[in-house]
This record gives sequence, C-alpha cells and structure tokens, in this order.
Amino acid sequence: MNSAQIDLNQRLPEARNQLALLLEEQGYATYWVGEGLTRAALGKEPVSFSFVTSATPEQIIATLPTAVPTRTDGLSFVVPSPDGPTDLAPLGPARTIEENLNGRGFRALAMAWRPSQSEWIDPHSGQKDLEDRQLGCIHTAKQDLSRSPLRVLQAARLISDLALRPEASLEAAMGEAYREGSSKVPTCNLRNELKQLLVCEDPAAGIELLRVTGVDQQLGVGGLEDAGPLMALMPAELPLRWTVWLRESTGTRPLRKLRVDSDTTSLVQRLSASHPIEERFPQRRGRTLRKRCEQMGEENCKKLIHLRTEELRDVEGDAAEGSRIALKKLAETIAAETRQAEEEKQRVEPVIGGQEIMEILNLSPGPQIGAALAFLRKHIATHPNENTEEKLKLLLQDWSH
Repeated sequence: MNSAQIDLNQRLPEARNQLALLLEEQGYATYWVGEGLTRAALGKEPVSFSFVTSATPEQIIATLPTAVPTRTDGLSFVVPSPDGPTDLAPLGPARTIEENLNGRGFRALAMAWRPSQSEWIDPHSGQKDLEDRQLGCIHTAKQDLSRSPLRVLQAARLISDLALRPEASLEAAMGEAYREGSSKVPTCNLRNELKQLLVCEDPAAGIELLRVTGVDQQLGVGGLEDAGPLMALMPAELPLRWTVWLRESTGTRPLRKLRVDSDTTSLVQRLSASHPIEERFPQRRGRTLRKRCEQMGEENCKKLIHLRTEELRDVEGDAAEGSRIALKKLAETIAAETRQAEEEKQRVEPVIGGQEIMEILNLSPGPQIGAALAFLRKHIATHPNENTEEKLKLLLQDWSH
C-alpha cells in the first residue's frame, strides 16, 4: 500500500467532496482528517467523515447555512448531506493544518487530504506507519497518552480495527498512562471506545493489548488469556462479547460503573449467570428446562453452548471431556424441548374439555379423561374441520365402545 499514490477523492462521497470544494471556493483551505481518512488510506470503507477548515465559525455558517453547531463555542459543527452527516471544525486563529495534526496523538491519524488539490499532508510519516502496519505516537508515548488518556483505549481499538501492531514504546506506556489519567476520561467516551472495540470484526489483538498492559484489570474486566480469541469466534454482538470479557469479573459491576444501558446490562447478567451452561441448566427434559430456555431465548442458549464449546476446545482431561459430552446432550435436549414447545403452541385444542367429556361418557375424574382428550387431539390434528361439538360427541361415543 502506498497512500501517496491513492487519489482519495475517488473514495470521498460526492456530497462530502462538494462540501470541501464549496469552502475552498470561498477561499478557506479545507482538509479531510481523522479515522475515516486513515481507513480510506488502508483501502477500507470509511465509517465517518471529518473535515477541518481555515474558515471561522461565522464563515462556516455563512458558507454552509445547514451547518449545526455541536459546541457552544462554535469549534465544531455537523453538516447534513445526502451521503450522511459530516463533522466540520475550524482550525482556529493562526493555526495551520500541521499544528492541528500535531495534536492527534498517533502518527497514523496525523494525516490530512486536501480534496481541492488532491494533496496529502503527512508531517509525521503516518503513511509509513500504515505501510509498516504499526501504530506509534507522534511525540513520546508517555507524553501523547498523558495528554489524552482515552488514547490508551483508542490504541487497543485501532490495532484491532485496522490490523496494526503497537510500537513497543506505546505498549510499554499504556498501563501507567491509564492508571495516572483514567479519572480524567469522561465515562461516555470510555464506554463508546470499549463498545467500538468489542464489536470489531476481530477484537482479539486489542483485548490482548489491554490484558498484557494491565489496563483490563484497571477497568475491572478481563484477565483470561483466551478472552480475545474467544470474542473473535463469537458473533459481533455487544452483550455476548461483554459476557466473554467478564467471565473473571464480579458480576456486571463494571457495566454499571460505565453506565452501560440497562437492556445490555440485564442480558449480560443473564448470560453470565448461565455460564458454563452445562452446569447451570437442568440436566433433564421437561418443564424446568423448557422454562429456562424460554427465559434465555433459544438463540442465546445456542450462543452459550457455542461459547462453552470453544472455551473447552483445547482443554484436556476427564473433566473437560465430561463437559463436552454434557454440552452435546444439552444441545440435543434443548432442540427437542424447543420443537415440542412449538408443536404445543400450534396444536389446536378440542372444543370439548374435560368436564364435557365426563358428562358425555358419564365418567368420574381419572386417567380415562386424559386418554379421551389425547384421542380427540390426535383426531383433530389430521381432521381440523371436524373440531365441532356434535362431531366430537359422536367420536367420543364410538371411542368409548
């Protein structure tokens, strides 16, 4: 990959390109920056678009009447378009694009593209980092992480999302930087970074980085070496991946501390309480197992069985083998109970109940009533049009003789 040879205007949606050109026509230099640009440089689909411009807040509003300020000081805007929203920010008084990039923490993010000139601005050799598949800081790792401790979590997400490896100095600085600065990180920003990491296609590298640096323990989660690889084998669903990460934690306390939404927290709590599923679920057929399956949902049961199966894949010993056998049996039993429950839901009940059967056949309560009901159910399953009081009375009288 040679970013310098890529014309990123081809990867910039037309409405976003026109936004930049409109500002340029008014004399305001405008640049594409941020993670969307980095993803595009790697040949990946951008998921967000951010621009900075030499225009002042007042000039932005005058040029782009639909721009909506997102901060009271006018230092950031969102501009709606047919291609979706675009983030836009002024460079500020006497600031250059190079000065703006200098504060972005990672060299791979300290790049800009000027659409009107098809020009790269890359003062810190971010393209070289992308070519080398590494993530490193602009200044010293300690300096850049201390300036914004959230970058510790951002680093973990970026190496997973962009398939990079952390520079040795970055990895070495992460644990201390987060320990010293975590109190400065807004909860909403921390929660969002972790969410994005967990729903990456393959979060293994980022989760492992947080483990080896001890940041996961500072967050109150993780600790198990298989957490990242297991997540990669699970669907990219937030509750399920939280469940994998919290296996060695004290319940869902970390989620409450992060103020994760109640629906996610509740589901994680139920999933965690049912893991390992072969030990937590009843080992017999019947109403108890069926009720547990209904509470969890059949799909969640399948996911927990899948999780436990993968967790035990390389584990040796009699106990692990016993668990694998139990998991297979449990999966078969849950499938059978689910089918039976579905059949019962679809089954049409006779219009004649137990009390009517006793009167028609002059019977007292007993097993014959159940046998009569079973006979009627079986008959109307294949003859649904005969589920009438008159027809069933005649059938009962014939059956009793």
